[in-house]
Amino acid sequence: MPWWPGEYIHQVGCSVIVCVNLFGADALLYAFCLYLRMHFEILSIDFERLSDSKEDLIELVLRHQELIELVNEVQNIYSTSMLFNIIISSFTICFCGFNITFIKDVGTSFAFMNFLLMSLYQIFMLCFFGDMISVSSTKIADAIYINKWYEAKPAFQRSLFIIIMRSRKPCVLSAAKFATLNLITFTKILSRSWSYFALLRTMYR
Repeated sequence: MPWWPGEYIHQVGCSVIVCVNLFGADALLYAFCLYLRMHFEILSIDFERLSDSKEDLIELVLRHQELIELVNEVQNIYSTSMLFNIIISSFTICFCGFNITFIKDVGTSFAFMNFLLMSLYQIFMLCFFGDMISVSSTKIADAIYINKWYEAKPAFQRSLFIIIMRSRKPCVLSAAKFATLNLITFTKILSRSWSYFALLRTMYR
């Protein structure tokens, strides 16, 4: 008993360190995604208001290329960790669901429930912000189409057409090219976890 307060403080400190290390890196990714989305939205507005000016078009194209390069940089930084999260999350969700279903002790089940919710939250946020980047990057093509491009010169129209074709290909964040981070991937992870859970429950019974 005399050692208990010190041990308790040590456990709380270790838990704080783990949470900061785990969610700090994810929070930085979320900040990057919000920053990129903001600039894609601003670029879309500028394309929508674009006049028949070659200098303004060149400036917007350069900004678009810089945003694409920034997305690729974020992809290079987080690619491996996102792959690890996607692979582990499927098994984590499956095993937590299995333990919650078959463990009779309420306290232990509650601990697994918290872990399950945090795993779902983490993978959902990764997929949500990845989907945000994809959607915002494709809005540029819609903004150019809204612009009065039909009143521009033919050469200017051809340049806008090339930009539209490039913008139709969304900028994506992927897990080492294993899976693209979007809400569709999140549903696939849930489906895969349910398949593992059903198989494990059948084998256990």
